[in-house]
Amino acid sequence: MNKMLLILLLAACDDVASPPDATSDLSMIVDAAVGEAPPPHTDSGCTIETFAGFLGISPEERHVSCACGCTIDHFSSQAISDFWGMVLSPGAAFDPTLNGLNVVLDPTVDGGVGTDGGVTVAGLNSRVLTGPFFIDGDFDLLVDYALYAPLPLDAHVQFYVQANPAGPVGTFSIERGRTSAGANVYSTTLGSSAPVPQASLQQAGTLEIVRTGSTVQAIADGQLLSQRVGAATTRLTLILTGGMTGCGGGVDGGARCRAAFAWKNLRALKGTLVDRQ
Repeated sequence: MNKMLLILLLAACDDVASPPDATSDLSMIVDAAVGEAPPPHTDSGCTIETFAGFLGISPEERHVSCACGCTIDHFSSQAISDFWGMVLSPGAAFDPTLNGLNVVLDPTVDGGVGTDGGVTVAGLNSRVLTGPFFIDGDFDLLVDYALYAPLPLDAHVQFYVQANPAGPVGTFSIERGRTSAGANVYSTTLGSSAPVPQASLQQAGTLEIVRTGSTVQAIADGQLLSQRVGAATTRLTLILTGGMTGCGGGVDGGARCRAAFAWKNLRALKGTLVDRQ
């Protein structure tokens, strides 16, 4: 499933009420589920940077230091920031609001894959043709998520950083997901290491990826889930995605096969954003 999502980006259900439509304002749920993160630094000499993208073309490399912390995208606008590349397969929709970027995945609508087991995906990535950005050096990246209902079977809310080319040790991911067998988990895959799942019923939380030297850590809600030593130290693309298969494995509990969640407050506590890889 993860490899299929990456290919699409870069070139099944609980017996609960259906979540609101993509066009609904879900901001009240997001605010209740995910609080504002505290500032990364309290030093009076530090200023938290707000990333606005790298506009136009520059012969010289441009960078934004996140030594005091950076807000990369607060997801608090009714439009998606221009510095993202977007992928939306049939059946997937974004709904940007003042209180989070809502994502709806419904394989049964808008020409979606239906029940044939194909992949429905909505994704953002920073490696675009005009105005790309990458994370360099040691970094600490965090993003909040909130689920609007329990996830369907084989649905995934994923945060990646990835080298180009990815290679065997250049892709690092953490997700809140539900397996095709019905297990609710946090799961991480660091480079070529086997996925590391941990049971979780969290409906809202924080996904975090930290690199120090050649050591990468995946953290969920402040808890270390896995660590890899000897990871890539190159500049990395940022990727946020949601994906699920059609209901080919059967509909869980008779409910509609549909996932809805929100991204909020993508930030860096350290690191440097640069405009070329």
